Amino acid sequence: MSEKGMLLPSLEIMPAESTTFLAKQLGTYQTAHLYYYLEALPGSSGTVTYNGKQFDLHQHVEVNINSIVNSTKSEDFYDIDGFTQWASNPVYGSNGTVELNSSNNRTIRFYYTRDS
Repeated sequence: MSEKGMLLPSLEIMPAESTTFLAKQLGTYQTAHLYYYLEALPGSSGTVTYNGKQFDLHQHVEVNINSIVNSTKSEDFYDIDGFTQWASNPVYGSNGTVELNSSNNRTIRFYYTRDS
């Protein structure tokens, strides 16, 4: 996820020691939402139906943003072991990005199907 001229920092490896991270608010902000759904187990009804498949919420990420933000497929639609990336709503454009704005409530939903 990136704003014009801005980066969203992340950690790939959590430090072993207790560490406090602080964020500085620059001006007013709004919240972008990223929802990650995993296909429900066979025989169970998921909490969400999308394109005829049942899914359960795996993770909800909230990001405070200062302006329009783009979700990038290569960064935000990450791999989850045992599942395959299936769909996103809204869908990514041919450039691998989608703008999160007021028309989509600054929200994107990712759907993963269960590997056999």
